[in-house]
Amino acid sequence: MVKLIKFELRKVFTSKYMYIIFGIGLFLTLLSVLMTKALNSILESVGEPTVPYSGYLSAKSALSSAFALTSGIFIAIFACEDFALQTNKNILGRGYNRLSLFYSKYLVSLVLSIAYALLLILISLGIGYALYGDGGLSIDDNVAVIFLMQLLVVIAYHAFFFFISYSIARTGVALAINIIVPILLEAIVSIVDVIINNPNFKIGDYVIDGVLMNLSAAYTNTDLLLVSMLLLIVYILLSNILGVLIARKKQF
Repeated sequence: MVKLIKFELRKVFTSKYMYIIFGIGLFLTLLSVLMTKALNSILESVGEPTVPYSGYLSAKSALSSAFALTSGIFIAIFACEDFALQTNKNILGRGYNRLSLFYSKYLVSLVLSIAYALLLILISLGIGYALYGDGGLSIDDNVAVIFLMQLLVVIAYHAFFFFISYSIARTGVALAINIIVPILLEAIVSIVDVIINNPNFKIGDYVIDGVLMNLSAAYTNTDLLLVSMLLLIVYILLSNILGVLIARKKQF
């Protein structure tokens, strides 16, 4: 499988789509930081309370801007492109098995997704401190826990997007699902939460997007962290189990 991993790495680094997609994500993330700065400047000019912000909060919220959207697009293209080109069929013809093919793509896209997330966080941290410094705010979070949980979120997003994309094996359909489903799910969950109208229980807290929003907020609800961690692990394991079952029977 090592040769397959090297092949996948060489292929993705010589392509253009990864740089374009990740570049767009970086631009949108930086734009979010700058818009917050502009908003605070406007609020200050009219004597209104400003949005709490600092270099740390900039890094903490980095993944909430465009990570899910752009990583979903990247994974859809990466996981599906070889099906259209019949590359997977040729690889199997050389003696590799279906699971080796599945996991070589899975591991490469996972490592790239994590690296992309870390890049967004580090650049947001640098820009945030350049614009705000510490913002006069103390850090009350357990920083290690917050960012390790965000790493779990990245892995959960990747597992879900990769499972969907590899199962469908059609780039256009996978792109549509990876873009639309999170947006549609968020809208449905928000409507249900409004109908339930229970301040002590929100379904949105138990989906991946909701977990990330809590981890990205200025004041994270620490009471949800343990449940969130368990849910993320379940999402990751379930996506992997279903992905392996489909990969075993995948026709090329």
